[in-house]
Amino acid sequence: MFLPQVTTAIAASLLGAGLARRISTKRAYLLGLVFSLLSMGLLITSTFVRTDQSVAYPLLLIASAFLGAGFGLTVPVLNTYSAVFHPASVDRSVLILNAPARARYRACAGVRGRVRRPWVLVGPSSPVRGDARGAVDRQPAAAPAESLQQAP
Repeated sequence: MFLPQVTTAIAASLLGAGLARRISTKRAYLLGLVFSLLSMGLLITSTFVRTDQSVAYPLLLIASAFLGAGFGLTVPVLNTYSAVFHPASVDRSVLILNAPARARYRACAGVRGRVRRPWVLVGPSSPVRGDARGAVDRQPAAAPAESLQQAP
């Protein structure tokens, strides 16, 4: 279901720089917004045909693809504009811009208040926590309280 979204988001973010050079950054951003708007229109349309799965499912896949393309075009432009408008604090401005997305990820991935992320090995067998964007927390999360209790 989300494969078209991921694929088009990656493709659009990779091709977005060349597109922005050809048609301008502002127009690339607006094109991303148009793709996102088309996605929302298709999602609304899919509610009217939800009983016919042979129509609804392909419509959802197409909507997901448009959403990914919109995301892939708009987010890199926003990060670029954030860096341009705040040259003294590029890291901080981009982090603040992307913080809501990280919060949504944590809210969706969290179970009983804890975020579950896969363990990855970085460097010589040093376990660190990694998230969906590839960012890495240098300190592993604390163990859950129930695993610290010893059996009687």
